Amino acid sequence: MEKGKRKVALLAIAAVVAATGCSQANYGNANEPNQGTATTTDGGTSGENATVKLSVASMPKYPPNEIPNDYVKEVEKRFGMQWDFESIPLTAGIEKYNVMFASGDYPDFIPNMNNPTSVKKWASSGYLLPIGDYIDRLPNYRKLFSDEDWELLLSYGSSNGKLYMLPSVASSDPMTWIYRKDAFDKAGIASFPATMDELYESAKKLKEAYPDSVPIGVRGGTENGGVKNLMNGFRQAFRNPQNSNTRGFWNDPDEGGKVVWNLASAKPAIC
Repeated sequence: MEKGKRKVALLAIAAVVAATGCSQANYGNANEPNQGTATTTDGGTSGENATVKLSVASMPKYPPNEIPNDYVKEVEKRFGMQWDFESIPLTAGIEKYNVMFASGDYPDFIPNMNNPTSVKKWASSGYLLPIGDYIDRLPNYRKLFSDEDWELLLSYGSSNGKLYMLPSVASSDPMTWIYRKDAFDKAGIASFPATMDELYESAKKLKEAYPDSVPIGVRGGTENGGVKNLMNGFRQAFRNPQNSNTRGFWNDPDEGGKVVWNLASAKPAIC
């Protein structure tokens, strides 16, 4: 296979990526042709239970402290893989991938891609593996969708009649509060706060129990974007979601995640 047309598996979910990798022959890296067998950890080759070596590039939201990190190590351990992992800074943008493809020096595998337009372009150029052809090897992923939803996904996510990426499934609002129950238990907090006053008291208790920690962490830190994300989180959690992003619409957990408009709801906003 010519170097410029070596196929890449482009997926969105780490578990699916690993399952697919284990079911395929090793694709090698940009400088090694596909040998049809996986390379074992001792340098030999085997058709069964061999370590699958892949070059992987991804754009984490936050730079990893080390490579391989716990995420990479866990995928490698669970699925018998060995990743040559490259972390691409968000500041590099999608242009980094474009340069990699244009040069012919691109990875076997790209997890966590969030740019459907670029996916279509790379697929049309012949760089991507039509992963949709192997759905029968991913039964757990396919079960996430009803037949109707799967057809809808194909109509929106396909390129030239083929599926080149595996979209993730999001059934709830992404502005969701996540907390450490073990930390709450240690701080003597019985349940997640229901009001702003309770939130303030909980934050104080967490600071007392963990003096070196920040009680509330948010993407974006203390910069303007972080403050905006924090306020949006407050609006979502405490029933005051009217802002330039939500326009008053949100997924109400008391309504089974149904999208509601706060101005048409009988529930009072908590400020």
